[in-house]
Amino acid sequence: MVDIYKERSIYVVNMAIVEIAETTFNGVANRTICVEHTDPENVINTVPELGLEGFQNISYISAMKSTVGMG
Repeated sequence: MVDIYKERSIYVVNMAIVEIAETTFNGVANRTICVEHTDPENVINTVPELGLEGFQNISYISAMKSTVGMG
């Protein structure tokens, strides 16, 4: 079992939903950022505008597992 806390802020950038979340998994702090839109091209164009192109795109579950040593 993993203790999870998540506090999120939601913005709109280029008509895409951008969620920035401060999380803790078993007390270990993390920040996640998600860019969502129905048009993948919009997401592809928005990511570099936010300076996120150098970060790996991983799932929330994968990040949690990696943080707590499960994966």
